Amino acid sequence: MSATRYILIDNCSGYIFADTADLNGPPRDESPLEAVARFEDSIGAGSRSYHMISFNPHSTADGYHVYRSDATVPAPCDNGQDNAAIEAVQQHCQYLGFVYTANTAEIDSDSDEEEEEV
Repeated sequence: MSATRYILIDNCSGYIFADTADLNGPPRDESPLEAVARFEDSIGAGSRSYHMISFNPHSTADGYHVYRSDATVPAPCDNGQDNAAIEAVQQHCQYLGFVYTANTAEIDSDSDEEEEEV
């Protein structure tokens, strides 16, 4: 099985935040969730949880739109704010879904608050 190249577009900014063609080495045999976790680990995002859905939620939630890239997008994408690069990804790559991200501490805190209210 060959490694899959993923491109992650940040939901809030609309910019390309990561391209696994050049993310701490070449693309790896990993899932989209693993690619997001690897990217966030590379930027020191801390302890986070991830959940993927197979469609665009059309929301302002924290997370990434995940695309599977093929040879039509030059590798690696080195300017995530370039409109032409973003459009190329959106038009020529397969949309796999959306990965929600959340701080694990926030999830634990929310759970504690719910338990206290009961």
